Amino acid sequence: MNWEGLFVCIVASVHGFEFMNNLYGGVKRNGKLYVLQQNEIIDGMEALAADAYIAMGLAKVYKTNDDGGVDEMLLIEPLTAGTLETLELGVPTSYCRIMATTIGEILDGDQVKLDNIQALIQDDTVSICENMSERAQAAARTFRRRPEAQILDIGSIRDDFNFNTDRKRVIDQIYEPSFDDNVKQHASIDVYNRNDDDEKLSDEIKRLAET
Repeated sequence: MNWEGLFVCIVASVHGFEFMNNLYGGVKRNGKLYVLQQNEIIDGMEALAADAYIAMGLAKVYKTNDDGGVDEMLLIEPLTAGTLETLELGVPTSYCRIMATTIGEILDGDQVKLDNIQALIQDDTVSICENMSERAQAAARTFRRRPEAQILDIGSIRDDFNFNTDRKRVIDQIYEPSFDDNVKQHASIDVYNRNDDDEKLSDEIKRLAET
């Protein structure tokens, strides 16, 4: 990518593509003017079209409550190509249903078009994942790079993956390492074996003190 392309990506990511269209009447690439259409983004200086493949999942997740417990909820979120391929291998998953569609079917700008994935939602009460637009676009790019991962036909739904919630997926849980965890981590990455040297030095001091 040349400096002009890098500048376009930075400005577009900060101000949005509508700003770029208004500023330049489009986006310049290789000396040509490229007008971004709705539901298109720059991806390696190539547009992600509205008919780009994407897999959407309905996951059973958990969220902490004020009483210190967790509440069950259903979450709509996009899957990457790698995730879908992994689920096809039978790995336990929190996804109870997955639907293949296109990015133009689920997004209208930053708005999610729930009516177009009603077959995935069915009669359930669901929540939408955070940063849905950005995540969906990123996920669609993974399927464009790996078309072999498009194992579901567009419009189809599968619910025969290895759904299992024995290990609860808590979406707002923040892990705070303890002091002992930090000590163990430092010891595990100590390539100079300083702990062993310290123990040897301590033993030598103790031996000399007793003589």
